[in-house]
Amino acid sequence: MVIAALSERIHLPPTVADLEALACRRAILFATEIGLQDVVFKGDSEVIFKFLINCRPALLTAFGHIIEESRSLAARLRMVSFTHTKRKGNNVADKLTKLAKNLFCASSPTSSYGAAGVAIHVYVLDLYCVDS
Repeated sequence: MVIAALSERIHLPPTVADLEALACRRAILFATEIGLQDVVFKGDSEVIFKFLINCRPALLTAFGHIIEESRSLAARLRMVSFTHTKRKGNNVADKLTKLAKNLFCASSPTSSYGAAGVAIHVYVLDLYCVDS
């Protein structure tokens, strides 16, 4: 179940893994900011989620400090679970990401109020669709 969604602009980091690590850290921080205590984080970045799931030391990687900070933030939660999902199984997140990207474009006619309706529509459609 999707409880909340967040979208924000950031400066482009040097690698995709750095970007995924930053997004994961922000998701954990967001969960604490809105008062969630029992959280399941799902993501399609196999590299990042392997470090989070297996608690492997990541300090020798370029994004290691971000992983360590993510673990520290996650320790504040009562229950936390990290689950890797294949990109194909992450349709809602993909659609929400594309929606957010369009919202940040200056020429986009979509208002933030309309975006909420679109986001709910995407989630409901995904909820009732059966994989073929």
